[in-house]
Amino acid sequence: MIYYGDGSRRLDLSAWRHRCRHVGDERPGETPLARHERLVALLIESGQVAQALADRAFEAAGARDLDDPASCAALDIVRALARDVARSWSSDFDAAPGQVPEASPDAWPETVTVREPEGFAFYALYPEAYAVAARRLPPSDAHVIGLRSIGIVLAAMVAAAHAGPSLPAVDTVRPHGHPYRRRIDAPDLMRRLARTRPPRICIVDEGPGRSGSSMAAVVEALVAHGLADSDLHLFPGHPHGPGPEAGPDTRRIFETLPAHVVDFDELVLGRDAPGGGLAGWVSDLTGQATAPLADLSAGRWRTFRYEAPADWPASDIQQERRKYLLTSDSGRYLLKFVGLGRRGAEMAEVARQVSDAGFSPEHFGVRHGFSVERWRDDLHPPKPGERPAWLRFVADYLAFRRCRLIAPGLAGAGAATLRDMTLHNAGVALGPQMRTAVEARLRDFDDVFAQGRRCCIDGRMHAHEWMCNREGIFRKADATDHHAGHDLVGAQDIAWDIAGAAVHLSLDEAEVQALCDAVERGSRSAVSRDLVTCFRPVYLAFELGRLTLAEGGAWEADEKSRLALQRQKMERLLCADLDRVA
Repeated sequence: MIYYGDGSRRLDLSAWRHRCRHVGDERPGETPLARHERLVALLIESGQVAQALADRAFEAAGARDLDDPASCAALDIVRALARDVARSWSSDFDAAPGQVPEASPDAWPETVTVREPEGFAFYALYPEAYAVAARRLPPSDAHVIGLRSIGIVLAAMVAAAHAGPSLPAVDTVRPHGHPYRRRIDAPDLMRRLARTRPPRICIVDEGPGRSGSSMAAVVEALVAHGLADSDLHLFPGHPHGPGPEAGPDTRRIFETLPAHVVDFDELVLGRDAPGGGLAGWVSDLTGQATAPLADLSAGRWRTFRYEAPADWPASDIQQERRKYLLTSDSGRYLLKFVGLGRRGAEMAEVARQVSDAGFSPEHFGVRHGFSVERWRDDLHPPKPGERPAWLRFVADYLAFRRCRLIAPGLAGAGAATLRDMTLHNAGVALGPQMRTAVEARLRDFDDVFAQGRRCCIDGRMHAHEWMCNREGIFRKADATDHHAGHDLVGAQDIAWDIAGAAVHLSLDEAEVQALCDAVERGSRSAVSRDLVTCFRPVYLAFELGRLTLAEGGAWEADEKSRLALQRQKMERLLCADLDRVA
């Protein structure tokens, strides 16, 4: 199934270099935590630059990693910032940043295309964890190899904290080939390692994923070049080993080599976390915590909204953001991970606007990746008698997003990508014989799609995302970041959300037309009914992909059953939609 996608943007390198030069400037009123957040944001951005330059050289060399001066100069900047982030973290945010190397821009382009590092954006992977893990190794000379893309930053953090007689060298490689059988081709690096023969080699990445083949490919290359006598260490993002697609040789690597992981709970919630950990980071917004944080991640939030598990909506456990309920002397608050660095700041602005307009619970700010909003105990899922007011609220909300959250610069799938996804997912779920029906259904899709105007869509119109209290006040949950999620949809015309509402709120044709009319009036611009119609099978195919992957990854029988029921519903709706055309 096709579901995932990577957002990208163009980054001006002169503006980035300016930020690097002035990273140490004092900023009046900046708290130690805010300074640390700024350092992490620049570290992540610099890693994106180094990755883009290294991948440019990689492609120019025919999918080989050769020594490249431009990307090495960017990597030096990443290493300097990693040193400052590691020092800031270990000093309880007290250490100020040092100087960043001034690199010559002669060999650099004016701009590069950078991609969102998934772990930092979606999965609460904190680069500081790799520094803490590295500090626990006994001193030794070492060489650190990071797997691009995110491994550039993570490897720099390992090197920054690694204890030894000299600073570890850092290189990065790009695994390529079949997703489950990755390989690397880095002849310059291998010759250098064969000559210097470092006593320890650290292999660093966010994975392992379903196959673990990326990290395994580095180990296999080292062994093939006679470096099996080095002390090989893995620095993965989690301690669980590779997924179901790993072969026996890869499993043997992960079972044999030492792996060094500091998990999120220890890093951010543990007693040694700087600044008092997550509860301390947000205390200026919430007041002092009066009870331990309650973990609402992985679908646990449902215990607070529903009386019995039989009423629970399906949850894509692995895709849910980390979230916690904080009880303080001033009330209760929802803390949700929305992304580190630049992404967190952007999502904070969206959350602020939606909250200020009265469509979501009160938003207070973001602290090192976590947004803070009011937890509303008085809200419940809307009841049948509240449907007319509910649909009016939905219309006002969508009109607001269309008018106020314009997204001209955000990546979003184009017509060709959406059509390919629809054809593929429908074929996998319903059989290849449905391809003709899908092609007929989307015959005019390109022309209709061109009428759209991108905005920061909500992207989650599911019925359980809406809440109401006894006074008839509605609020939308989870209204911040799905327009820039880890899926391929991204920013789209508001017709995407109208199609989603039709599916998840079971709107009949009259209600869909009424919703279009109301959004049109509220936004003072036409809503393309043709685009709403075209988006319906596309939306259903996308949901099929999401639910199929979630069902395959669910480990608890009840959750798997809930997801299967939703997937089957999407299949029936898509079949009915295609049958109408046939």
